[in-house]
Amino acid sequence: IDLFHSCGIMDIIVVTGHRADEVGQLAVNAGARVVHNADYEDGMFSSIKTGIRALHPETRGFFLLPVDIPLIRRGTIKLLTEAFTSFPLAIVYPVFQGRRGHPPLITTSLAQHILNYDGPNGLRGLLDQVDRQSITSVRDIAVPDANILFDMDTLTDYQTGIDLYGKRDVPT
Repeated sequence: IDLFHSCGIMDIIVVTGHRADEVGQLAVNAGARVVHNADYEDGMFSSIKTGIRALHPETRGFFLLPVDIPLIRRGTIKLLTEAFTSFPLAIVYPVFQGRRGHPPLITTSLAQHILNYDGPNGLRGLLDQVDRQSITSVRDIAVPDANILFDMDTLTDYQTGIDLYGKRDVPT
């Protein structure tokens, strides 16, 4: 939440599931809007859809940042935002050493496609389909941020994340 606020992005939506009251209160205290996904046990894609439904109508694009990818740099958000300004009907991906990472910046022109999608692999499946069928343009933006690929799923990942935290603003 602080990351996006520091980049001038003020409307932050946090989608809650498990431990919704606790997580929601922390998110509100940090300056975010909270929406609850009652179907969170159905997986992350149901939470993505919940968040999309909460977007304001005038929203042109949205970042998608899972909570387990915590060390994204301000410079990355700024590079993606600048690219989206030039390509407002695109999906803008951060890329480090040839690999796409998080957070993608997704045009809201895809919102209804995402809400209607029930195919395999959730959002990844839809975005792959968008890429193949040229439903919208896709832009890969090279960023000096290995943290776009750092996913914190295990205790070992968490310990690595603690070590990386102090260096999170140093370009890789």
